[in-house]
Amino acid sequence: MTKVIAFDLDDTLWDSEPTLKHAETALFEWCCAKHPEFSQRHSILSLAQMRVAMKQPGPMSTQITRTRERVLTQAFLDCGETDSAASRLAQKGMDLFLAKRQQVHLFKNTLALLQTIEKDFCLISATNGNANVFRTPIGQFFKHHFSAEAIGFAKPDARFFKHIESELSMSRDAFVLIGDSDKYDQEGARAADWNFIKLAPKNSGGELNVEQLLAQIGRLP
Repeated sequence: MTKVIAFDLDDTLWDSEPTLKHAETALFEWCCAKHPEFSQRHSILSLAQMRVAMKQPGPMSTQITRTRERVLTQAFLDCGETDSAASRLAQKGMDLFLAKRQQVHLFKNTLALLQTIEKDFCLISATNGNANVFRTPIGQFFKHHFSAEAIGFAKPDARFFKHIESELSMSRDAFVLIGDSDKYDQEGARAADWNFIKLAPKNSGGELNVEQLLAQIGRLP
């Protein structure tokens, strides 16, 4: 019997693109204000390229926040800052970025959906990203937040899902994952033998069809 609804976050409950663009812009402007050479040596695009180059395989691949901080540290080193100053600036920059990262743009009807189902199910988040649902406007509807960064495995790795089962002391038949990605969400749910419902509001004008989703949930075992 389904007891827990696990939601992917980015592009499932909110549109991640405007949030990330705003956070990236705010961070870059902050960095430029902190060092006069920053804008001469770096751009938003070059920082993104550095993140790709610095991304490590294996468990470290889930540490996207740490990778961003390492890139910022290197960027400030490139500007002539000392190791300690570059590290300190990178930490402060990431604090700013993460604060902006939580200022999400909810899809239409997200609130209505959560208000309807929270009475009957335990709602949790299950994300590969670094948004923390408890720092967003919908945090009050959720009981637990699970991220690839904290777990050390990312969707679609079945170990991501097994960790959640262990933490909540529930078997796989108690869970359904709702998400937008065929690769990460659907394949991950299949690997872990979880039920899965696809929800991709960006494909339908940024609006959740609450009635349709409730019907799908109602058909779950």
